[in-house]
Amino acid sequence: MKKLTEKQLIKILTEILPDGWDKKSVQVRTCPNSESVKEVSATDEVLGRKVWFYYWLNDKNKFHLSMDGANSWDYLSHDSEYFWTLGQELEVKFVKFFTDLGLYPHPQNHYSYVVGEN
Repeated sequence: MKKLTEKQLIKILTEILPDGWDKKSVQVRTCPNSESVKEVSATDEVLGRKVWFYYWLNDKNKFHLSMDGANSWDYLSHDSEYFWTLGQELEVKFVKFFTDLGLYPHPQNHYSYVVGEN
């Protein structure tokens, strides 16, 4: 079974930042409301610092990624109006980074994924 490291996950989430987001500004911190949830944030030249993704290890020790309340939802959720103009190529890139590692971001709903084997 393939094991994704936190470092690899952060690299993937950084690499898929859209144009206008500063990859060098990426920060990871523990969420104030939960010790087990971390947030990846970055600076957008228009919006300022915003949360890009939330993540945690679920009970099966797999990374769960959440866009709920994060700006990534605008780009990667099929329910977002922006997905159809901005997000489709980002989604392909997002999936490819995981499949290159033999993994896949399995959608749980319109705003979250669990990363597991392909």
